[in-house]
Amino acid sequence: MVAMVIVLSGLHVWRPDGLLGDVSYDAVTLGAGVVAWRWSGRPGRRRSGGRLIAAGLVLSGVGDVCYSVIERATGAQPDISVADVFYLSSYVLIAAGILGLLGVRRDGERFDVELMLDMGSFVILSITCIAATGRVGAIFDDSSVSTLVHLVWAAYPILDAALLAVVVKAMFSRRLWTTSGLALLAGVGGWLGSDLAALWSNDDGTSVVMNLGWMLGAALMAGAVSSKPGHRSDQSARHWSRARVLMSLAPLAVPGVVEVWSSRDGNHPNSILLLVVTACLIALAFVREARLVTARHAQDLALHKRENYWRALAGNSADAVIVVDGNGMITNDAPQLVEMLGKPGAGTMGTDALELIEPLERQRIRASLDWIRTTENVVADGEFSAQLADGSIRWFGLRAVNPALGLDIGGVIINIHDITDRKRAETDLTHLAFHDALTGLANRSLFHDRVEHAVQRSARSGADVALLYVDVDGFKAVNDTYGHS
Repeated sequence: MVAMVIVLSGLHVWRPDGLLGDVSYDAVTLGAGVVAWRWSGRPGRRRSGGRLIAAGLVLSGVGDVCYSVIERATGAQPDISVADVFYLSSYVLIAAGILGLLGVRRDGERFDVELMLDMGSFVILSITCIAATGRVGAIFDDSSVSTLVHLVWAAYPILDAALLAVVVKAMFSRRLWTTSGLALLAGVGGWLGSDLAALWSNDDGTSVVMNLGWMLGAALMAGAVSSKPGHRSDQSARHWSRARVLMSLAPLAVPGVVEVWSSRDGNHPNSILLLVVTACLIALAFVREARLVTARHAQDLALHKRENYWRALAGNSADAVIVVDGNGMITNDAPQLVEMLGKPGAGTMGTDALELIEPLERQRIRASLDWIRTTENVVADGEFSAQLADGSIRWFGLRAVNPALGLDIGGVIINIHDITDRKRAETDLTHLAFHDALTGLANRSLFHDRVEHAVQRSARSGADVALLYVDVDGFKAVNDTYGHS
């Protein structure tokens, strides 16, 4: 396809006039549309927007063929013809296709009003700048043609302005910053460049350079929608947010552009037109910024509700959650933890986490924290004892994890819960396992355990082991009465 475009473009430059010039031109523009339509529907291509752009290229190519046939049949360039229907339709389809690639819907099916407001501002900006140069006025100054011809001629700069707005929007969007996306924008830019050159040209015809702009523009757009979308590199969100704000405010420069251009020609601008244009732009800017403020308010309200939700969950939880940074300092307030420690009302932010632990266990906990910091998303369990404000000792269990770096937590997340009752139950069960329930004396299990330890120590040290048997007078009566067990 590239070689064919190069060959046909070369032929057109060599013989721009006559049958060869028309055939080479029409072959590129219509052929680009046919190729784009055939390939854009294949798997992996830009299905929705690509098909619209391909359809626009086909209509534009059909319009070129119709224009060439009419010109050769009549021997003159027609003021308007059926070709204009195809041309004007192609602008609409290509603009709609680019919007489809950008995505005019957000959050499911909600229409992206902000995008349309931005584009509307740039349409007014472009049309006003074109009108300020006198080119639109020159179209209506020609009294030799009918009103319908005036309207058709005026539709081209208006649609150029609309397509320019779409291109500017695409340039500020990250979705088309790929190889194929940039080729698409370059192709539309070639079209617009030739259109604007034709608008400002004093000649009735078109030059070879303009024709090349339309030909190569169609070829680039066809290649873009026929290829698979490339990988889009991620950009700074802050940079693109600022660019979008700049885009929404740029139309306010229209009055100044009109004034400067009019002063350049030594003319004075129409004050009524300037007032109406300025009012329209201010209204658009007001609606745009009002929607931004409303959206920001809704986001703040949703964030506030979410904060209250999580605060309510944390406040009614029996567990405490703290975040410990690399220096061992707690970086958040944990009211549940101070309640557990018997210090209600005290703050935890900026407190050394190890100071809450008994001195004998701090070295062990410090080593565990150092190990957790070297891992990611690995949950570690542990327990420690702490002295409360009243001097009593309570036991706490913990679950610690170092989340992934992308979460911006800034430390190790530790979930703490009171396990004092469990520790007491474990102590009671251990005592019952080795002591008699009736007398509280050591039972046979503890006796065997102590003997085994004594034998092991004797094997290690070589010391002898002595076993002293003590009889208890009258114990037989007790044993027989209450049972041998």
